Amino acid sequence: MDKNDIENAYSNTIYVSIGDAKYDYSPKVLKTIVGSCVAIAIYSEVDGFGWLSHIMLPKAINHKSNNFKYADYAISKGIELFKIKGYKMSNLTAKLVGGAKIYFASQDSIIPDIGKENVLICRKLLIENNIKIKAENVLGSFGRTVFFNLKDGSLFVKCFDGTQIVL
Repeated sequence: MDKNDIENAYSNTIYVSIGDAKYDYSPKVLKTIVGSCVAIAIYSEVDGFGWLSHIMLPKAINHKSNNFKYADYAISKGIELFKIKGYKMSNLTAKLVGGAKIYFASQDSIIPDIGKENVLICRKLLIENNIKIKAENVLGSFGRTVFFNLKDGSLFVKCFDGTQIVL
């Protein structure tokens, strides 16, 4: 990789921070880092349009919250965006990454496994909206860095346990 490759990769990468969502067209790359949070990638193969959200919690506490850190709000806004742009939900695919169990506690603990709850609600909401979940790399006990390549819809996942995979 030479200097031009590095500059092109950097200029084409958009960082999605915690509790946020971004969208763009190919050749951009959307990037985020998750632990118990979940990265939700939705993609249209037709024209290389993709959306990546970084959610922290399953549901907004009140319906007045307009924050992308909640799965229910983020997914509804993502779907709204795709509909406004004229996409049919049945033509989209989704991939999920994250939902790790970062905070360990005893079986009797009142601390919920928030990572697992995040994954379950994301799956439920995507299925209810007729969006096919094409791939997942979820749960476990480690964080992940996610690169969503809008050229082909692939996710390059660098796991904090040292493994790397492409979804």
